[in-house]
Amino acid sequence: MTTLVWICMYFLHGEFWDEEIPVGIGNVLGHFSKVLKATKQIRNISYARICEYMNISKTLLELIDICY
Repeated sequence: MTTLVWICMYFLHGEFWDEEIPVGIGNVLGHFSKVLKATKQIRNISYARICEYMNISKTLLELIDICY
């Protein structure tokens, strides 16, 4: 079963606020759909939010480490 899911990414380092990075992260988790407008405008720097299609019948990841 595939559905749209909003994901909050806390403590995202400033280097990762480029528009391509959330798309890449979203595609690792499922199929990227969009970035929250406030995230694009960097209005809320405590977290980024992305929306994507995920297969929720599969086991969900608890954590993703991003190494830079």
